[in-house]
Amino acid sequence: MSQKIPAKLLKQLGKKGDSVLAKEFGFSTYRVRKERLARGIPCCRSRQNRITLTKSEIALLGTMSDVKVAEKLGYGKSTISKLRLELGIAPFGKTREQLKHQWTAAQKRMLGKKTDAEVARELGLDSSTVAWQRRVLGIPAARTGQGKELRKWKKSELKLLGKYPDRVLAEKIGTHRRMVTRKRNEMGIAPFFNSSPIQWKASIIKKLGKVPDAQLAQQIGCVESSVRSKRRSLGIWLEGESPQVQTVKSKAKKKVTAKAKTKRSRSTGKK
Repeated sequence: MSQKIPAKLLKQLGKKGDSVLAKEFGFSTYRVRKERLARGIPCCRSRQNRITLTKSEIALLGTMSDVKVAEKLGYGKSTISKLRLELGIAPFGKTREQLKHQWTAAQKRMLGKKTDAEVARELGLDSSTVAWQRRVLGIPAARTGQGKELRKWKKSELKLLGKYPDRVLAEKIGTHRRMVTRKRNEMGIAPFFNSSPIQWKASIIKKLGKVPDAQLAQQIGCVESSVRSKRRSLGIWLEGESPQVQTVKSKAKKKVTAKAKTKRSRSTGKK
């Protein structure tokens, strides 16, 4: 007979890693994970507020590789990478595409005369690769019309920089996330980071599953993954999603059915 999971352990599911709890209470990691999934609790690493970084620590993101930042701050590489992406910070160094493409003299002459997006389309590259090469050569970005910026920023929009995640603000004002990140960096504004937990009011919880995650995230000023994680933790699944909870329950049900059939066949054989 399997040992009963203590209430103290159940209260900490999702707050600590499965392997940590397993070692602490003397259970297998599989058993702890199974109990967590059966209750629809997401693992601790999927929660938005899993780590809290200071402004000086956030400033390190993108200035060196995610591996080095993780080692320096004492976190896992995947945790740092995910946080950097949520904050809209570009990775450190060259991308694979940047390393792969060999720029010709004719291609370099195109930089600054056309927009990065136009050059990217002509050369079959990503616009970030074109922008990176242009900045390396010290060439200013192309301007459209009579010396006007590619996007004319309103004062009200500039005041919002750094107060929302770049992706959320981009959706709010109708532009691309990279445009927001670039403008914020030009003005020397630190990226948004909400170290305080989200206040999940009853009115917001009622909208989970009814309003798209991205739209709800924009309304409450957080990243989409936080809304998705909260929704799933409450057992609210969208069409097409495959809840692990159901998988665990169905497997357990099959095992019980199989055992019952084995017992019946044995008792029939004895008679």
